Amino acid sequence: MLDAEKERAQVTLAALGDAVITTDAHGMLTYINPVGIGLLGAGQQSPIGRSLKHVLQFYSLDSSYSSEVLLKQLLSGEVTRRDEQTHWLRRNNHGTLPVKVVGSSIKSDGLVTGTVIVLRDVSREQQFMDQLSWNSSHDTLTGLENRGEFERRLQHLLNQGRHQIKPCSLLYIDLDQFKLINETSSHHAGDEVLCEVSRMLLSNLRESDSLARMGGDEFGILLENCPPQAAMAIAEKLRAAAETLQVQWGNKTLRTGFSMGLVHIPGDASSAADLLRLADMACYQAKDKGRNKVFVYTHNDGSYNRYVSEMEWVMRVRSALDSDRFCLYAQTIAPLQNPNERGMHFEVLLRLKDEQGQIIGPGAFIPAAERYGMMPMLDRWVISHALQSLARRPAGSRPVDTCAINLSGASLDDEELLHFVKKQIVLHGIAPHLLCFEITETSAIANLSNATRLIQALRALGCRFALDDFGVGMSSLTYLKQLPVDYVKIDGGFVRDMLQEPSNHAMVEMINRIGHILGKKTVAEFVESREIAQALQAMGVDYGQGYAIARPTPLVPEYFLPNSGGELPQWCEELITQ
Repeated sequence: MLDAEKERAQVTLAALGDAVITTDAHGMLTYINPVGIGLLGAGQQSPIGRSLKHVLQFYSLDSSYSSEVLLKQLLSGEVTRRDEQTHWLRRNNHGTLPVKVVGSSIKSDGLVTGTVIVLRDVSREQQFMDQLSWNSSHDTLTGLENRGEFERRLQHLLNQGRHQIKPCSLLYIDLDQFKLINETSSHHAGDEVLCEVSRMLLSNLRESDSLARMGGDEFGILLENCPPQAAMAIAEKLRAAAETLQVQWGNKTLRTGFSMGLVHIPGDASSAADLLRLADMACYQAKDKGRNKVFVYTHNDGSYNRYVSEMEWVMRVRSALDSDRFCLYAQTIAPLQNPNERGMHFEVLLRLKDEQGQIIGPGAFIPAAERYGMMPMLDRWVISHALQSLARRPAGSRPVDTCAINLSGASLDDEELLHFVKKQIVLHGIAPHLLCFEITETSAIANLSNATRLIQALRALGCRFALDDFGVGMSSLTYLKQLPVDYVKIDGGFVRDMLQEPSNHAMVEMINRIGHILGKKTVAEFVESREIAQALQAMGVDYGQGYAIARPTPLVPEYFLPNSGGELPQWCEELITQ
């Protein structure tokens, strides 16, 4: 009966997926299952009867963990010893294997008569953890370090003070026209270009240099023990190599170039994040100056202060969007020729309410929003909230003839904008003919095909369009024929001084005449006095807009009521009805 029980126990142990080893009270092996023999790589010689400390050996740099220590703990009466750490088991073939170890005492009549030790092979788990660790510090597409690891490496260099002993530099690279490759040849083609660029960079750098993909089409390089002149030579070498790089994609040859920012790390530098911002700013300067260039940051460069200010505004704009702290104002536009046109005509203006409740004009935050691609988000916010305001007009409101809404140049490239406008019109139940979208002359000409396509699509819905700030680019007068707009807004720079400057007066008169010849209505901006309004009316300008007529007021429900802030001043009413 006892033999049968022993046989069943051995069969059970042999079937386990973990290694099982038992010893007697002297630490000599009394049993090992087949999995244990496989883990140890025991070969032909049986380990039974041998000392555990000779059979079971662990690799440890500080020798703090060993089978001898484990055996001593278990034989001293410690019932169970479970270690959650991974230990490296030495094998007879001189290899190592990651294992988890559990040990227990074997007792009989209260006395310790032996031990049982279980080893679990965690090779697959270790491989998985190694892969996770690699993924957390590397870019999976190119195999390069990622931004987080690069920033940690840079911070480590600063903490050790190595940049104070030997000169170091930081390079920030942005691929030129990479968006065009993705759009015209697919994102798979873009990925291939990124991989080729990575290989090219690696082949042109020193072994001591650190290269990382910072995200998207941006790369970072840390040049250690590299004087400024040598760093500049490496940057120019990389720029020239990128210029000649060609990637075959089907029957296409894909090319790109580098805009590069170079920062020579000063001895007092202590923040990796600040250095990366400097390098990013320098890279942006390289793009701003025509691309395919290396721009070197210097500490007295005023553009950095401007960059910091813009970055602060970018964060404030994002915060205002998240916490809904934008608001709309409206500025009345007065008819100067038609006294029977009594419906409200106004332009919607964007304002930001700061954390203290102060209202901030667009001149403070729009330049940063334009530079860093935030205008399409702001445009959508304005469109949705302007239509919402129209939909919530209270009973007894004055009729609305025209609600003018500005669109940025970046929104002209937004392929989903048309769908968004249609959705908002339906959602709020607004008649499309009440809406007039304004785009500036310069942005319209810079995006002529997209602007024409968007204007035609929205006009097909019933919306109208105005060409804002007209006259800034007078060489573009011929483009006015191609743009199917309803209104031409004469740039206020000409209007404001037209009574003192004969040339400005002539310019206003010419734009008004050309607009009428082409079938457009004209709107004069910056009407800041009654005398200017009278001169514009005599000239035949259709509408006037400016502080003399009405200052911007909050676009709240009361704005639409009679005798509100949206009413025209008495002198303007008299001028129109004369």
